[in-house]
Amino acid sequence: MKTQDAINHFGSATAVAAAAGISKAAVSQWGERVPLGTAAVLEKASAGALRLNVDDYRRLPNRHATWRDEYVTMIDDCKKRSEILTDWERSFVDSLRQAMVGGRHPSAKQIERLDNIWGRVTAYRPQITANQAEKRR
Repeated sequence: MKTQDAINHFGSATAVAAAAGISKAAVSQWGERVPLGTAAVLEKASAGALRLNVDDYRRLPNRHATWRDEYVTMIDDCKKRSEILTDWERSFVDSLRQAMVGGRHPSAKQIERLDNIWGRVTAYRPQITANQAEKRR
C-alpha cells in the first residue's frame, strides 16, 4: 500500500494517523510504502477501499531487502530506545527478533503490535528543561 494512496483516501496524514491509531509523527516517517502492519489496519479502516498486497512487501524497491529485513530494522529501532519500552514490550521485541532470525514469519497480530510499538517509540521526543537546553549550546 502506498503512503500517498492512504493520505488521498483519508484526506490528510493526520486522518491516516487517527485511522491507524498512531501518531502523525509516525506517519511522517513512512517512505513510499505504509508499514505492513499498519497497511493491514488501514485496509480494515477503509472498508477495503485501500488494499494490502503482501507481494509489494516481499522485496522493497532499491534496497534488495526482504520483509524480514524491514521488521528486524523496526525491532532494532525499538531496542535502541529500550528505556521507553515497557518490560512486556522489551520482552516481546526480543522474542520476536529471535523467532524471525530463526526463520519464523510473524503473525498478523505480532506485526500489528510491532508496528504500534515502533510508531510510539520512534515518535517519542523527550522534553528538555531550559537548563538542559542551555548546556547544549
